[in-house]
Amino acid sequence: MKRRSNLYLILISLPTIILSIIGLVNMSGMSSDKIECEQVQNKIIVSYVPLESPGYRAGIQIGDTIISVNDKTFKSLNEFRGNIVEKIGAGRIAIYKIKRNDVILHLPLKMEFYYSRNFIFFLTLLTFIFIFSSLIFYVTFQAEFHSSLLVYIFYQLVTVINIYSMISFNNIPLYLILIIISSFAPAIIIYFSQSLKRDKNKMIMLLPAIFSFIIILIWGFYYVRFALSLSQESLTILVSAVKIIQILLSIMIIYGIEEIIRSIYANIRESDKIYIFYISSVLILGYFPFIILYAIPVALGKTEILPVWMSISFSIIPLFVTIVFNNFFYKIARSGD
Repeated sequence: MKRRSNLYLILISLPTIILSIIGLVNMSGMSSDKIECEQVQNKIIVSYVPLESPGYRAGIQIGDTIISVNDKTFKSLNEFRGNIVEKIGAGRIAIYKIKRNDVILHLPLKMEFYYSRNFIFFLTLLTFIFIFSSLIFYVTFQAEFHSSLLVYIFYQLVTVINIYSMISFNNIPLYLILIIISSFAPAIIIYFSQSLKRDKNKMIMLLPAIFSFIIILIWGFYYVRFALSLSQESLTILVSAVKIIQILLSIMIIYGIEEIIRSIYANIRESDKIYIFYISSVLILGYFPFIILYAIPVALGKTEILPVWMSISFSIIPLFVTIVFNNFFYKIARSGD
């Protein structure tokens, strides 16, 4: 069993680490001009230029029409941002061809990082904490091997989703990975929860998989439609679809965690049930900030209370609580048996 569990750890951990590195490298390479633009018909108009931004230092002004960047033209604001600006690279010089009062100007602009170095460092540290703490949870979990493994898998999925939620729509291979992982993560959680039961409900194992497959078809359809056109209209429709999908996936994940609790609770000895109750309760509470502070407001068309990476990061707290309990209080709690 030990060799088997070690093999599972390797098979689960390696893809998580590799995908996390790829995602972080991609984020660190994204660049920005820090100016704000809007699309008016087929024209990209500068709407705001922050002080001391690269655009401000280059001499770009509000009302300028951006014609091309490094002789590359574009059909939409998204194509301008995602396919050109973000891919130039921080520290490199881009030549902006703009039109101002019927005069054509060529302005050199030095790109900056899309995400600050401090944020990338923080996200890297957070990723390490997620992976390491979930590993400690797996090792110190008091119940049987499969119970701790499914929780470990869940947090590896959360780690990848946390990073890839900030990947550009225009990075097609990486965003497709996000679509696949996010769509099937809840179904995987529910599947493992049912696999722990002595009397498995095949319909409960099948229906979430079908539901996830439908979600990936819808999400994938609107994303492919966007990727082929890169138009603002298709992007708006995609964003609307993602908002609805986020709340559906959130509900599925909450249901999956609840099923995990019931499955573990039904398969342990009586003296351990209160222990599992406390552990599973804090695991659920850790995911509620994402539901309440991000998924629900976004799905209702409101402004997010916290960004997705921050709201998901709250799920790390239950891991620490559980690890502390496992290693310092569990033996005390069981000493009275």
